[in-house]
Amino acid sequence: PCGFEPETAINRITSSASPWSTGTAGNTPWKRDEGSTLSSSTGPSSARSGSWFMYTEATGGDEGDTFDLNFDGSDCSWVSVTFYYHMYGSQMGTLRVIDGTGGQVWSESGNQGNSWKGPVTRTLTTAAFKFEGVRGNGFKSDMALDDITVTCFRSSAPVDDATRTVARARATPRPDV
Repeated sequence: PCGFEPETAINRITSSASPWSTGTAGNTPWKRDEGSTLSSSTGPSSARSGSWFMYTEATGGDEGDTFDLNFDGSDCSWVSVTFYYHMYGSQMGTLRVIDGTGGQVWSESGNQGNSWKGPVTRTLTTAAFKFEGVRGNGFKSDMALDDITVTCFRSSAPVDDATRTVARARATPRPDV
């Protein structure tokens, strides 16, 4: 899992060889943090596990601002992603998982309480995807991610449950984060 701890994640997120990128194409970057976010009554007070997590800092932004955390799975045919999320704040926006074709595969909106939720697992028929945070109507809209696991498959993408089982049996998974 990618818990964003110093020895594993920071190099992967900031290095040119990393499959992760943030703050591209005019979007606001996600931030890596430990402890609580800068604003009170929003965001987590700690990581789900370990010390570090990724979050969107809503202070100083505008409603509808987007924060993209992108995964480039160019070494994969398709991926499975599992993650935990935190969406605490009275002005909370929306967190989405968007596949490489621009299709939404998961979404949650509004205040979900002051606790980590998950795990959420999605199997995507594309190799690239992004987490998209959309700022709500005020600074109490910090959302966070932790313990992300991406499994890379190098076989044909699953079409339905029957072929998914066959594809998994033949594929060689490689955890990328």
